[in-house]
Amino acid sequence: MKKTFKILNVIAVLAAALAYILYRGGMASKGVASLGFVLIGVLNLIYAVLQGTIGRKFPVLMTLGLLFCMVGDVAIDRNFIVGAALFALGHIFY
Repeated sequence: MKKTFKILNVIAVLAAALAYILYRGGMASKGVASLGFVLIGVLNLIYAVLQGTIGRKFPVLMTLGLLFCMVGDVAIDRNFIVGAALFALGHIFY
């Protein structure tokens, strides 16, 4: 199971990196790049819960932080204040 999650993490990191490279001001690719980071967080949250080696609080807070930062990234194009507030909230979860 550990090997499977490592492979999934590598794929998710490469997908996020590719979306970041392709990001040239378009909100769609920026959202995809941010979603890649959320996917990485969710994968590691699932792995942490299945392994049960650490408490659930840390991976849950990290995943929430990634999720709020993703929503802030997408929202910042429509309303800067709302996007920045969501992004800041995500960093509080970190």
